[in-house]
Amino acid sequence: MSTNESSEIPPPAQAIIAAFEEPDGARVEVRLCGNRVRLQHLARRLHALGERPLFRYLDEVERGYPLRAHLEAYGRLDPDVVAALGGTHFAPPLFLLEGGRRP
Repeated sequence: MSTNESSEIPPPAQAIIAAFEEPDGARVEVRLCGNRVRLQHLARRLHALGERPLFRYLDEVERGYPLRAHLEAYGRLDPDVVAALGGTHFAPPLFLLEGGRRP
């Protein structure tokens, strides 16, 4: 069994965006990995949403939700709308004191 057959991670899609020969005859190729570029874009989008959406995504990952489908959904959110609705940060901690005396 080859390495690719046993791996659960698919190889990234690649496209050669530039290929040229050096003066010494060596061929140089610049490859753009489509899946990696998309993942980087989605990471930027999720980061722009703020700490609270990032936490929610990580919580979903921990609970076994499909990673890419949920990351794509977060990537479609508008950071300005999330911010306008107060969804970028956590609420301040709330402390509840029980007991004690009443005046």
